[in-house]
Amino acid sequence: MGDDGGPPRLAHWFLNDGKRSEPFVEVQSLIDGLMRDGITDEGLVSAIRIMADEGDPDAQYVLGTAYQYGLGLEHSDEKSFEWYGRAVAQGHLPAIYDMACFYLFGIGVRESPEKAFEMLRRASDGGLPEASMQIAWMYGVGHGVEKSETESFKWTLKAAEQEDAGAQTDVGYMYGVGEGTGQSDEKAAEWYMKGAEQGHAVAQFNLGNMYYKGLGVERSYEEAFGWFLKAAQQGHAKSQNNLGYMYEHGEGTEQSYEKAAEWYAKAAEQNALAKYHLGCLYEVGKGVPQSVDKAKELYADSAEWGNEDARRPMLRLDPEWKEEDSDYERIRRGGDHD
Repeated sequence: MGDDGGPPRLAHWFLNDGKRSEPFVEVQSLIDGLMRDGITDEGLVSAIRIMADEGDPDAQYVLGTAYQYGLGLEHSDEKSFEWYGRAVAQGHLPAIYDMACFYLFGIGVRESPEKAFEMLRRASDGGLPEASMQIAWMYGVGHGVEKSETESFKWTLKAAEQEDAGAQTDVGYMYGVGEGTGQSDEKAAEWYMKGAEQGHAVAQFNLGNMYYKGLGVERSYEEAFGWFLKAAQQGHAKSQNNLGYMYEHGEGTEQSYEKAAEWYAKAAEQNALAKYHLGCLYEVGKGVPQSVDKAKELYADSAEWGNEDARRPMLRLDPEWKEEDSDYERIRRGGDHD
């Protein structure tokens, strides 16, 4: 390896001294990080190739990923598979996972769910939660294995125990609805808490709901507000709507129409219920200047996004408004809005 401050040294820095804490290499993060030192994508790939040729399994994995996604190299599933294979031969867990996905979906190789399952199990046993979750998916949909909610739960739980926040959230949901396991609000809240403490917005939202309703935990509007706030600050629209509602009604926090309107407005960009709530405030002028026209606009949008609660005030304010003249009927029949 060169030590002259060029690309090989920088690539070596990333793959060793600057190595990620997560098992997957984020290739774009690698490129962005090295670009700050004035290294182009071309220089980066050359440096990674030198290390890969010298047998570094991380570099081989990065090179495989570069070929897979066309990062600094022409896309080639075959070459990606080849470089992953070299890393797999050295027991590189992320490479084992990615090669398993190639077999699972027939990318650059003949599809083989059996081979994929074998490799995913190897990666899972090595501690890779992504592999555990992929096996859970296989059982969940019956891809290459007999469909089984029980097995899907088992593998999701394994990923959760491997500290994957998304899996912890999924386990919470599965306990909450009794999917693949016995129903338990207490265990649902426990697993939501684990995901929430790792910063997973959906887990924070679900945990907030548990506290709001008193499911599996002692009811606490203050706790609910706190968890909704954490998720809302990450842009979670349903949490933003819930914060607006709690500010509007003074639940778990000091009552404030102004703050209610602020959070409803943030959520309204993505959430039909928030549009409706914000419309209610505009209609009566609480927290925002009174504007029937703005209220009508929000009610109509909310109804068109499938919120039936908005239809009544919309028709009250504009009796000539007809569902068939809007997107509402299309949404109700299965349109493209969430």
